[in-house]
Amino acid sequence: MLPWKANVLRISSTPLPLKTTPQILLLDACRNNPFAQNLSLAKTSRAIKVGLGLAPVNAGRGVYIGFATQPGNIALDGDRDHSPFAAARLRHIATSEIDIEILMRRVRADVMDATEQQQVPWSNSSLIEPGFAFRPKPGKERSAIQNSQPAMESDASDLEFWRSIKDTSDIKMFQAYLAAFPAGTFSEIAKDRISKLKRPKVPRKKAPQTSTKKATVIAPAQAHKPARSGRSSVPKPLTTTTTTEGRCRDGDIKRCRQNCSEGRRGACRMLRKLGG
Repeated sequence: MLPWKANVLRISSTPLPLKTTPQILLLDACRNNPFAQNLSLAKTSRAIKVGLGLAPVNAGRGVYIGFATQPGNIALDGDRDHSPFAAARLRHIATSEIDIEILMRRVRADVMDATEQQQVPWSNSSLIEPGFAFRPKPGKERSAIQNSQPAMESDASDLEFWRSIKDTSDIKMFQAYLAAFPAGTFSEIAKDRISKLKRPKVPRKKAPQTSTKKATVIAPAQAHKPARSGRSSVPKPLTTTTTTEGRCRDGDIKRCRQNCSEGRRGACRMLRKLGG
């Protein structure tokens, strides 16, 4: 309620704190000057501007002013208990969760229809945050700080939070981000990260291991052992038991040569002695 003889210009121009609830002012006044005719007929040395209705009023920051009619016009009282403006306002103000801007549009339409377009309700608004309603939904009332918090401050908090968790693989951190900023700048990315982290990990297939065991090389059977130093590399022929006749030790050079060829060292020494 406004005090008696309240100055509308003074009320609307009063500085408001940065964080406060919206200020709503609805004026259902006739807006006519009862002394307009006398002032226009009076002789005076200075010019006096006389007209119908109130002078235009500008709203301060965070203020909504609703007028019964437009500047320069007068509001009608009507022939019922309430004026057309008051009746329309009472009819729509009971609507739950209706924004003040939408409410005034409906009031304006009803008043114009009731007055045959003679009266057009007017408004001046400098509201920053949308969503003010005379009857908000229970449990969804926003605090004064939330209503007037600048979007820039919210965006800065959103960005700072995201930078602190963007490189993590902890699903709880992304869930905490969505709880704090359900419609945040990075909400879709956070949801995608959560979806990927919830997927079961597919075990990687192990590459077939190459056997480290060395193949055993089977050497071909040697026809004969390599001859030692001083021995002939010629394989030993099968011999029969020698008889005492023609023995090498007895100086038989032929027998010594044969025995030496078979690898017998004594026969070779004897053969050298015999000069053969």
